[in-house]
Amino acid sequence: MRKISKKDYYHIIFHLPFENDNKYSIVDSSIHYLIVEELLFNIVNRYEAIIYPWRLHRMFIKKKTNEFKFKFYCSKWTFNFIRNKVLSNYSMQELLNKRIIKRVEYYKYPYGTNEIGSDNDISWDYFIKEIWPYYICGVSKSWVYMIHKIFDKVKKENYLNNCHLYPLENRLKYYEKVKNEIEWSWINYGNHAFFHHANALFGYKKIRFKRFKKEVKLKIKFFSKYKEGYIQF
Repeated sequence: MRKISKKDYYHIIFHLPFENDNKYSIVDSSIHYLIVEELLFNIVNRYEAIIYPWRLHRMFIKKKTNEFKFKFYCSKWTFNFIRNKVLSNYSMQELLNKRIIKRVEYYKYPYGTNEIGSDNDISWDYFIKEIWPYYICGVSKSWVYMIHKIFDKVKKENYLNNCHLYPLENRLKYYEKVKNEIEWSWINYGNHAFFHHANALFGYKKIRFKRFKKEVKLKIKFFSKYKEGYIQF
């Protein structure tokens, strides 16, 4: 009888430099769009069945962190397979050589158990932890396919063939266009397309929100002051 492989959460983390290596500058997120299209799209499109649920996470903390994370739930064999796919990608080597990506980190999620609901906010209720990975996987997939479809549109508009062979600096300019178009869509349609329709499933109830005001330094850690309130989409 074939033994069923145990599954865990595995992370691939792309550590990115701050703009001009200045830790006070903002993140150049067009690089994230390039990573999605050139490194990750084919993986999630072809192998989703063996890494489900998966998600993407962007983290930028001033003076400290600029990371783009790919998290997925799978066996150790599958993790090694996916990691090799990323490492062997031509764009991966180019990004490392040009220091667009400083380094790549691979590891198994070290906290909690190997259950699907183990990789989330520890303050949530148990049932939220259990269902949230499927929700955020759908959100991540929507964002990835938006990038892919809009990049196809940009390529057609600019008559780009074999775009992956273009110099990196040129490709980043086109990904900047993708970023701008997606951000415009989010600002103008996000309220209705995403929040409103999600809230409709829950009966149009008002939800509690926290509005962050400013960052306050206490000892070594950073905390944020916020106002609490309610909002209805």
